[in-house]
Amino acid sequence: MIGRWIVALSLGLGFAGCASGPYYWTKSGATDETFLADHGPCFKDVTIGYGVGSEKAYKACMLQKGWTRIQGSGSTPPDVPHFRGPEDDEDFKTASPEELMEKARTEQKAWRRDPRCDQPRNARAPGTVCP
Repeated sequence: MIGRWIVALSLGLGFAGCASGPYYWTKSGATDETFLADHGPCFKDVTIGYGVGSEKAYKACMLQKGWTRIQGSGSTPPDVPHFRGPEDDEDFKTASPEELMEKARTEQKAWRRDPRCDQPRNARAPGTVCP
């Protein structure tokens, strides 16, 4: 009986780890410009003073504008347009809307796969590094 319980607990923890990546905002057909058009005002409207803001109010504002939150897998980006926003009240202390957007762009660039990696190994240009 205890063995079954341990197996069930292990499986549950294993599945919980599958969705351990960062959260993103997505909206059908979204671009950097459409995200910034909604993200910037939401971020500024819920910022009470320098470094003080409400992540709950920010999320409510974004949801009201038609955005949906999704969670990445941690190792691969979502396959839909995705953007990062503040995840907790501390993010208002450490980042401006522009800094958060730049952080998201940096993450997206890091995940972009070199299309040359889709070619057979012997057909790749010398010096092509693939994961």
